[in-house]
Amino acid sequence: MLDILLDMLPFLLTAAAVLLALYVLVRYLTSARARGRRGEKKVDRLLRSCMREGDRLVSDVMLVHPQSGMSAQIDHVLLSTRGLFVIETKNLTGDIIGSDGDGEWARRFENGRYGKPFLSPVRQNMTHIRTLKAVTQTGAWAENLVVFVQGNIGHIKSEHVFSLRGLKIYLGRAGAHPLPAAERDRIYEILLGYKEHPPVSRARHRRDVRKSKRR
Repeated sequence: MLDILLDMLPFLLTAAAVLLALYVLVRYLTSARARGRRGEKKVDRLLRSCMREGDRLVSDVMLVHPQSGMSAQIDHVLLSTRGLFVIETKNLTGDIIGSDGDGEWARRFENGRYGKPFLSPVRQNMTHIRTLKAVTQTGAWAENLVVFVQGNIGHIKSEHVFSLRGLKIYLGRAGAHPLPAAERDRIYEILLGYKEHPPVSRARHRRDVRKSKRR
């Protein structure tokens, strides 16, 4: 019997390693971070489909505010002939409840239970805009846009929030604050530099986020 178990040991160890790898993979794919990444990729593709000649797009760029020293991870910056658009992506399940006047928003699941309140993404993105403007020293008007990939925005009262389809329609009609080509290219080159050489690590940024939540 012992001889049989010893003969099977390599197989059992291999099977255990495969099962552990599958467990880790499933945990990652269902994690909030992975879900967020998938949402950002969807929005990136949508924005690229909306771009016109001369438009520029930078996604997932890390910046640090020159005065506060706090980092900001901006999902998407669309530098367009139609204006400067700073876009925050959320890929959350459940009914999202909130308004522009609320500092925190709620998430209600199908079973009626509520998840942990989270910072208003509109206010979160306003912080991103302040950081972007301080870093690039631009006086251009920046539009604060938040997109919920799941389209679960029926209980949100905000002119800044869109579904994927709503965002595409809005961008097609926008143009109240056009961005001159020279300024568009100048901001793009600055952001591209930070995209290629992030000023802080993602671990440092996560610490900054936790620090801001305690304030």
